[in-house]
Amino acid sequence: NSLFSFTIIYFSLPQPITAIEYATSPTHKTTLDYFIKKSCQLTLYSDLCYTSLSSSYTGDPNLGKLTYAAIQVSLAGCVHTANYVASLSHRTTTRADDMAVGDCVELTNEALTQVKRRLTEMAGILRSGVHRGGMSNVMTWMSAAITDQNTCMDGFNELNSGRDDEGVVRTKVGRKVDVVVKLISNALALVNSFADAITN
Repeated sequence: NSLFSFTIIYFSLPQPITAIEYATSPTHKTTLDYFIKKSCQLTLYSDLCYTSLSSSYTGDPNLGKLTYAAIQVSLAGCVHTANYVASLSHRTTTRADDMAVGDCVELTNEALTQVKRRLTEMAGILRSGVHRGGMSNVMTWMSAAITDQNTCMDGFNELNSGRDDEGVVRTKVGRKVDVVVKLISNALALVNSFADAITN
């Protein structure tokens, strides 16, 4: 299933800081498409960045608003991953499994909380125009969210029972964590780019 099929309907997100513009003008669409593609070139996973944002962002070519949208997308990914990991708590069969899943549930929820707070913080920054300090805080905690997700995966990688079902779970968790880490990384890259743009 596509990560982006669930978009942002699983939970209540902070309201977007700008009304979504469902533009019908070909010129607007071309300009916006170019803007998203150019902005995504600043990220490590530019194809994923472009795919996720071109299908979800329909506002105006504004780096701050696009960055906000990227954090939204990464938050949706965090929710998807956290929900999946939480569902594993009913399937574990060994103490090692229990520990790995329990730690991962805690870590993915922590990442989710951090990204959600950063989304709210980013909205406040865009509304108020007060960027110094706040942008640094957003960058710090987005990085922490990536660390949380990677640490979750480390716990599964340490399981060495050799059971086939354990390997399947590890693979599924790994795929979801990999995608959400890339989404957060892309959002962080745009946060950095926006911070550079407003301080120069």
